[in-house]
Amino acid sequence: MGHIRLGTLARSKKWRAVIELLDSNASISEIAEAAARASDRDLARASKDDLFQFVSNLLVVLPHKARSPDYHGYMDDLGIDAQALGSVSQLLAGLGNAVDDYEFQTGRSSDAGEMAKAALLESLSVQLRGRLPTLFEPTPAEIRKALASFSSGQSFASLARDFFARLSYRSLDCYLSRELANHTGADKRFASDADRVQFDRDLAQNIAP
Repeated sequence: MGHIRLGTLARSKKWRAVIELLDSNASISEIAEAAARASDRDLARASKDDLFQFVSNLLVVLPHKARSPDYHGYMDDLGIDAQALGSVSQLLAGLGNAVDDYEFQTGRSSDAGEMAKAALLESLSVQLRGRLPTLFEPTPAEIRKALASFSSGQSFASLARDFFARLSYRSLDCYLSRELANHTGADKRFASDADRVQFDRDLAQNIAP
């Protein structure tokens, strides 16, 4: 099984600019903006990745299928049985398995696809639970209704923004995590691992959905 990795940034001019900012006293927002610009090309390339496209298709199609009579048939085709549709956690687990099955069937995996999968499951978890009752376990019908609500323009835009924000953070983290160790230690940007961890937290807040 082949695995397509992200990894062109370290040699790019834009990525060298990010490294220079890390060596300076640049703010978190400046570094985040520069890193986002540096990762744009690889994210654009990722949009042509088969696994990434499969996950993106789920993002778009799921809400519309939840509104259609074909909802259960579509879920069954994904390998998600009726019992799993009665729990958000089981639904998300089923979607994760569907992505894994597609990856296995095609014989290809990719960093972009794995990051998109994680971003999709996180977004659906947060967004669905925000539309479901909190005092009692939601019913299958309530979960379906909440999922279907994302088929409208504004609601889908909110879900998509959340997804791409999480995807962007994971992309930035993928690259920055490789570089930050080189900037940790005496007389460097991060005096300790604790400082570097705090930087990661600040970065996540800076581009939070």
